Amino acid sequence: NDGFFRCVFAEALVIGHKPGKGNCTGMLGALECELPNGKRFDVGSGFNMDQRRKPPKIGSVITFKFQELSNAGH
Repeated sequence: NDGFFRCVFAEALVIGHKPGKGNCTGMLGALECELPNGKRFDVGSGFNMDQRRKPPKIGSVITFKFQELSNAGH
């Protein structure tokens, strides 16, 4: 192990929008997503304010980056 995490890219279906809180009230807080294997998860970081005002539509496919899977498999 060289001490670095390997980043992986994957695609997921957007199945919902969670509302923002605080500075993001009235905008996107997180995308509810589903992998092809049926695992569901939220993506809530990495969005700028313009993206939070106009998030990807439900039914669209997003590409996201992650470092590793949790013990639960997502």
